[in-house]
Amino acid sequence: MTAPADTTPGRELVCPDDELVVRYLLGALPATETECLDELSITDDAFVVRLRTVEQDLVDAYVKGELSGDTLARFRSRYLASPAQRQKVRFAQTMFGHPTAFRSR
Repeated sequence: MTAPADTTPGRELVCPDDELVVRYLLGALPATETECLDELSITDDAFVVRLRTVEQDLVDAYVKGELSGDTLARFRSRYLASPAQRQKVRFAQTMFGHPTAFRSR
């Protein structure tokens, strides 16, 4: 796994790997790593594009039934807590033809 992003002045930024980004999206990172990625999501356009891509892949995996264990539990409890994120899931369901993969709370 790539190290968390380091935003210390004078140090080169290390881009986090997809697994770390998924953990960020699901609220499973320590506060210090979350803060680094929060900052990247505001200051680094390339990271924003990557964040959106990883998020879409995560949603697609959920709709296809490919998530399991802690990732699935966190997706349901954290990601689906947001109306905007539930809308992303509904859109993916439409695209993949899985209207029953997600049930409203």
